Amino acid sequence: MEAPQFLRNIYPEGYESSVPDGSRPFVTLTYAQSIDGCIAGQAGKQILLSGKESMVMTHWMRTLHAGILVGSNTLRNDNPQLNTRHLPTRIEPYNQPRPIILDTHIKMPPDCKLVQNFQRGVGIQPWILAGHSDPADVSRIQRKAALEALGVKIIEVGTTASQQIDLTEALIALRTNGISSLMVEGGASVIASFLDLRDPNGQPVVDMHIVTVAPMIVGSEGVQAVSLISTTPVMHPVAAEVFGKDAVFASKLRGDKP
Repeated sequence: MEAPQFLRNIYPEGYESSVPDGSRPFVTLTYAQSIDGCIAGQAGKQILLSGKESMVMTHWMRTLHAGILVGSNTLRNDNPQLNTRHLPTRIEPYNQPRPIILDTHIKMPPDCKLVQNFQRGVGIQPWILAGHSDPADVSRIQRKAALEALGVKIIEVGTTASQQIDLTEALIALRTNGISSLMVEGGASVIASFLDLRDPNGQPVVDMHIVTVAPMIVGSEGVQAVSLISTTPVMHPVAAEVFGKDAVFASKLRGDKP
């Protein structure tokens, strides 16, 4: 099955409206992992997991989402572009998702690809989800001003006791700012945080979980995809397909195992 058909089976037209009260975006959590469950090498070093065919599928998936989110560690380790590439050339441009970074203390490097692409007019304006400003933190104020001068939009939300972004508040803020669907790509702490996140009714906030499994072993020093989760969500299979050498599994999350 070709990637567009595979994704149409998962994301029917108007799928974003399936969020019960419409107060947050439809959330897709997606990542590539090795057979032994790793998403990165030692100390978070980036490794190439996805083959060409599954990579193309992922970029088709990006065209179906309004925003794409990663954490600050992924930004620093991988310097991603978070855009749509690797697709067939056509006259009509593909949808480009809004790049969004979870960055509590506003430490985005001003020379990262997201900022450079936007400055050159070849990328979408990047957004940062940050904690509320501390008037006494002069360095943070300066970093914020420098990034805003480069065109970066900074949305301040509440933080948890551990100084992590309050994801519930962040999702509401994104929906308020027009993000109706969000593709979350990692890294490990972000994956765990979203898998553990529950709505007021105790249901998982992740609406769709799509994992690409590559036929390789990283080893014991690799970064595990889900070793940090504290819940055991129930996954209901939606679709599975092989793209090149990789297997892709799509599931809905509903409740937790007793």
